[in-house]
Amino acid sequence: MSGQGVVTTFTIARRQLAALRQSVPVIFGLIRLDGADTSILHYIGDISPEAVQIGMRVKAKFSEARKGEIRDIACFIPCE
Repeated sequence: MSGQGVVTTFTIARRQLAALRQSVPVIFGLIRLDGADTSILHYIGDISPEAVQIGMRVKAKFSEARKGEIRDIACFIPCE
């Protein structure tokens, strides 16, 4: 897979909860990767909440240290 896909839907958490690792606002999106049949839930970063749109193209931003788990993707960021 290319690591790129499209935002199929999203929500924004604006209330800081203990379960959130990041400071609010946090954008959660369902991302359908190119070539996939279903979407995955992950963070969307490097964009303001007001700028996120359904249908927006995004790509995976990988963590520096990888462990073979979903958190190897730090977040999805907008494609240029």
